[in-house]
Amino acid sequence: MGAGVPASVADDLLWLTISIVRGPAVRRLWQHVPARFKRLFKLWREMAASHLRTLPTRPTPANHPRSKP
Repeated sequence: MGAGVPASVADDLLWLTISIVRGPAVRRLWQHVPARFKRLFKLWREMAASHLRTLPTRPTPANHPRSKP
């Protein structure tokens, strides 16, 4: 991987995100509370972003679009 986060971190975040989305989806079968899902998913995004900010920065290759001004 040339840019972004390490593959293991991306994989962990993907698994956790799928689990977090799956839980309310199953719970919706007996209790549908859209406002709560929206609030909790926003909280999860903030937690994931906070975790990503704690990771050491990785150099961006010169040919990657994000490295251009």
